[in-house]
Amino acid sequence: MSMSDDGIDYMLGYLNHRMLIEGVIEGYVDIEELKYHAERMNEKWGSYDGVLTFIRLSKEDEKLGWKFASDMMEVTKNNGITYKHLNDFDEDYTEEQWRNE
Repeated sequence: MSMSDDGIDYMLGYLNHRMLIEGVIEGYVDIEELKYHAERMNEKWGSYDGVLTFIRLSKEDEKLGWKFASDMMEVTKNNGITYKHLNDFDEDYTEEQWRNE
């Protein structure tokens, strides 16, 4: 039995960003596979820019990706549910500023 890309995207969409990148950090998920699905999910639903930046930085240097995840992970709670969203750089906080810290 195999699953379509749309089915995989749908299931991955239920995971928070921390869970997505942890698969790469722990070695359970191939970074190129996550990139493929994160790009698809970003096109469909948006809000995966931080995950894509994590992937790009991790490919440059694994420790750089981990630092980005540590610095940019936002944790919020709503109605007893914890959300973990990986923010991305923007005009107020650029990659250049982050790298210079």
